[in-house]
Amino acid sequence: MQVRGADLDISTGVRVTELHRAVMQLEKILIPDREHESSFSNIGLDDVTGVCLDANDSISDVIKVIRQLGYDLSDEDNSRVYEAFLRVAGKKQFVGTKELDAIVASSAMQVPSTYKIRNYVINSGNVITATANLLLEKNGEEIRGVGIGDGPIDAAFQAIEHVIGHKYELDDFQIQTVTEGRDAMGSALVKLRFGGRVYSGTGISTDIIGASIRAYLSALNKIVYEEV
Repeated sequence: MQVRGADLDISTGVRVTELHRAVMQLEKILIPDREHESSFSNIGLDDVTGVCLDANDSISDVIKVIRQLGYDLSDEDNSRVYEAFLRVAGKKQFVGTKELDAIVASSAMQVPSTYKIRNYVINSGNVITATANLLLEKNGEEIRGVGIGDGPIDAAFQAIEHVIGHKYELDDFQIQTVTEGRDAMGSALVKLRFGGRVYSGTGISTDIIGASIRAYLSALNKIVYEEV
């Protein structure tokens, strides 16, 4: 249904991103030496996270993979994403789904920032419950929110949801370093699911919590923009 749903006009509420993550974790545990050499031409019911695209793939090939990741983009955004994909593919041998997520988050549906981060205070440790105190700005008005969570990033996301008064489904969350050294820049990617669609956002900071907050707000602003 995930692969052929658009062609057959059917859909499913299964959280495929979570399912894919669980499959990959099981594969690493049970089959540690298995090599993933899948390409777009043999996509079936296999894990879509094993897909590898290159500069020879057409825009229709790339869009199909993007749709399998849960995105439903406009024609204009599809064109922007494909242009960005070609730039990345020109520098790398293969482009995987993590790169596609980042490309979509940074290239598609760029909208005004309804919510902006002003400041935040995070308290966390191995003997205390993580708490977050955030001050956001919405259309010039400052709004404060607090959250308690399972770790500092979860607490920060809870604080954002306290401010907006709504809890969105966190479809995926990724963090990675983009520079080296003790003062390395961290990049975060957040995917929120709302109304059957996936909205992604990215954030970069030397503080990975700050990067995660910015990524969440980036995705949130896209949802808010479409609701207006």
